[in-house]
Amino acid sequence: VQQLHSVSWSSLVGSKMASNDAIAQWVRDTRNHGVYAQLVSNRNIGRHGTFSDALTKTKLRLSGQGLEFLDANLPTVQITELKSIEGHSKRPSSPVFRTADADVPLRLATVRWNRTGTRSQYGEYAHLVFPTNADANAFCMSMQEVQRFGIRGILSGKHQRSSLSAPQPADWQIARGRERFARAKQKWLRQRASPVCDTSPAEIEKERSEAIAKEFDDDKCDMFLAEDAEMHMRWAEALGGRSDADLSHEELQELVDLGVPLKYRHQLWPRWVARPDLGDVEGLQDTVGENVAKQIELDIPRTQPQWLNDRDRVSLRRVLRAYAARNPVVGYCQGMNFITMIFILLGFDEATIFAGLSFIVEEVCPQYHSPNLEGYMRDTEVFGVLVHHLLPSLHNQLDAADLQLNILAMDHFISLASRSWSFGPLVRLWDIILLEGTSAVFASLLSTLELYLPRALEHVARECTGGALGAAEIMSQLKTLVAKALTHELDRIIEHTRLWLGSINQRMIDMLREEITRDA
Repeated sequence: VQQLHSVSWSSLVGSKMASNDAIAQWVRDTRNHGVYAQLVSNRNIGRHGTFSDALTKTKLRLSGQGLEFLDANLPTVQITELKSIEGHSKRPSSPVFRTADADVPLRLATVRWNRTGTRSQYGEYAHLVFPTNADANAFCMSMQEVQRFGIRGILSGKHQRSSLSAPQPADWQIARGRERFARAKQKWLRQRASPVCDTSPAEIEKERSEAIAKEFDDDKCDMFLAEDAEMHMRWAEALGGRSDADLSHEELQELVDLGVPLKYRHQLWPRWVARPDLGDVEGLQDTVGENVAKQIELDIPRTQPQWLNDRDRVSLRRVLRAYAARNPVVGYCQGMNFITMIFILLGFDEATIFAGLSFIVEEVCPQYHSPNLEGYMRDTEVFGVLVHHLLPSLHNQLDAADLQLNILAMDHFISLASRSWSFGPLVRLWDIILLEGTSAVFASLLSTLELYLPRALEHVARECTGGALGAAEIMSQLKTLVAKALTHELDRIIEHTRLWLGSINQRMIDMLREEITRDA
């Protein structure tokens, strides 16, 4: 087997990267779900052609027959026919690579095999461009092990390890997230350094205002909070004369998942979001900078005008100005107005509203609302690693449809679903988020994607009359399905969220955050 020319998989994130568990997990994922890459054609792209013109998306899958190239005009390669799997550190000599980006060689793997016929044997090869360097290295390392031990040998533990359990994401999955985060961060910085826009500021503001208004339809304007005698009796029996402050975390979990009466919410939320030394809203809001104050003022009338009255808007303005003054590094970001709105609509006093906004922005969604959105970009990649690890079939569907998690997760992460979920279900979601923290944000989004993304894909596929499935159509259908489910299947969403909280905890999230941003 030819040695890798690029940085070895193990050296990418430390020697543990080449662990046999990681290889076994890669083989299992590729056998069960496949992995995606771009197949490089050797056809002439012409003088004005680009490297992307030579790429065809293909799905690679390991099977009993060997390595399959789905959606590509290539035969299945028997494992015994494999000659070499090569990584690259520089552009191959083929003319098709002359316009390739500088990072393409590091994301490139070449598979060579001997095609054996009845009377002859001849060599064939395929150049494959993967989404990240980590993906390419994982492919090369794992396929080399498959050459040595075979698929069954890997999965049976013949490669020196019998345990195939993976309590945490594989290191190559983490490396993939790290690389994607670095790429997203660089892209964001380039966009900020070189803004290009043909639209006038007035037109931008008009489009933005109309888009926000469209976020809410009549269904979302239902502010009904479901409470019944059974819910109150359940809480009364659980308390048994005690204060709600005496309930254990486990008791609260069971009660919160089934619904919280408003009177207990008014006791629990202030305690959960309480933070020391926040300062006084009255004193802080008068010290906010002029530019930030103008940004806030633009969004006040756009923040759900059907729900807020004049007095509510005064509170919204004061709290947002106070927070911008207290935390000038963040200042103000769209999404914070909708977070603040929920506390206002539930009737909390100004101090609790201010504490709630501070708690969510700094503890639940750290750095999501900073000017460069670095925390948001980081955590969408953390979430991507968790999806890859916990739901490889869902990860495969996202890749197949070219659905970007940093777009899918935008409302759920930036405003905690307050721009897309109807009010009653949203408040129940927030009960869990404020009790459990960031892990509940991840678990609830994973739950909705697990339950409704496959349905959205099926619906769009039925409606599609040919060609690739459109990402915009899939996202629109997903939003429609989730909106309907909030009325009829909310308990199921919450049940699945609780199940995923058993696999996603703050310690794991913190570990992945550290790993993904390590070289940033």
